[in-house]
Amino acid sequence: PEALILSFNPPPISGMSNTGGFEMFLQNRGSGSSKDLAHVAQLMATEANKHPQLAGVTSTFSANVPQLYVDLNREQAKILGVSISSVFSAMQGTFGTQYINDFNLYGRTFKVVTQSESEYRARADHFNELYVRSDKGDMIPLTAIANIEYTEGPDLINRFNIFPAAKIVGGPAEGFSSGQALAAMQETAKNLLVNEYADYKIAWTGSAYQEI
Repeated sequence: PEALILSFNPPPISGMSNTGGFEMFLQNRGSGSSKDLAHVAQLMATEANKHPQLAGVTSTFSANVPQLYVDLNREQAKILGVSISSVFSAMQGTFGTQYINDFNLYGRTFKVVTQSESEYRARADHFNELYVRSDKGDMIPLTAIANIEYTEGPDLINRFNIFPAAKIVGGPAEGFSSGQALAAMQETAKNLLVNEYADYKIAWTGSAYQEI
């Protein structure tokens, strides 16, 4: 197979990053959803790459990561005598990890954490095999009080200066300075973030912030 080799310029300010280029955040200061933020971030990257001063402008934010949504029927759980905390504890201990306690041995402190074996938490249908104990001691299947739905959303939501934000990275095209690249990004934001996108603002970070 062919190897992909990428080269990067050194950072303009030593110690600020591992590579050159700029980093910025597109902030959602309105009531738009994560999908709206991802759409505007991709649109901004597309518009920015039309400038001859810019190269490799892209957003690392995605809002269409496959996810599982657990729809819990809290009224049904109350009828069956199942506490909400027990439901979440059962799911956490099976599909994630659950802290139990600490103990001292050989002069050290060890942490006890439980987690199901991988063969019992690898697929979504393993949810159908989970049970939780009611206040009467009965074992209630989680399928009686909750359903799993396939959905999509962001894997990670950044916040920059409180606001939900999408990171955008890029750099100057060959023959242009970092200052010209930052000016081109500011021009892109000025032209794009108006009217229906007026709730979105940019904020610089890293060496770009120091340079400005």
